[in-house]
Amino acid sequence: MKIKILSSLGLAVSGMAMIIVLNSSSGGVMGLATSGCSCHGTKNTSTTITLTGIPATGYITGQTYACTLRVSNTTKTKAGFDLLVSAGTITSASSGTMVMGNELHHTSPGVAVSGVTEWTFNYVAPPSPSGITFSVAGNAVNDNNLDSGDQWNTASFTFTGSFPSSVNDMETDAIRVYPNPANEMLYIQSQNAVGAKTIINTVGQQLIHTTDEVINIQGLPAGQYFMLIESDGQKVLKTFTKK
Repeated sequence: MKIKILSSLGLAVSGMAMIIVLNSSSGGVMGLATSGCSCHGTKNTSTTITLTGIPATGYITGQTYACTLRVSNTTKTKAGFDLLVSAGTITSASSGTMVMGNELHHTSPGVAVSGVTEWTFNYVAPPSPSGITFSVAGNAVNDNNLDSGDQWNTASFTFTGSFPSSVNDMETDAIRVYPNPANEMLYIQSQNAVGAKTIINTVGQQLIHTTDEVINIQGLPAGQYFMLIESDGQKVLKTFTKK
């Protein structure tokens, strides 16, 4: 009986240890960028989150930016985070982090220096200038392997976008896309030679790439789209609506 009791006690203690480890989530948790780390108590403004690297004036489509994410709290020794971006690509992130699609999160807590924990990553802007939003949850922790005493907060950072200056965005140039709005077919009319055409949606996904003069868009959902047209060594931007 003593052996059985001790065994049961050992299992109970082991189970408690597992619960502590799982609750503290030192390896990071995905899906919290907008909702926050509610298992660590309530949202606390003592923790602040900043993101630098993308100009306040906005991003240029397709350009790569070196970004730094900081979670600050003067009373905590470590921090973690979960970051989600609405479009674009995250690459070359700091050690102790993991990229999953458009989401980046810590896999081990970062050590604070003078109350600031930071991570770096490269961000490749999407081919669409429609704008992007970074949503971030940051959790500053006391490193006691418990949920108590930690202080988390959330932040969002929105940037507008634009095409490079090499892209002409003029409705009065020699290229015409019609009809607009369109339902089934788009036609290209130009005084000059026209090469490849790329259709992009408002979140930056390239949906059609073709050299055809007549483009079948029946498979596209209704909405607004961008078309980049190569002509005489330049790129011309057109917008159209699919009915």
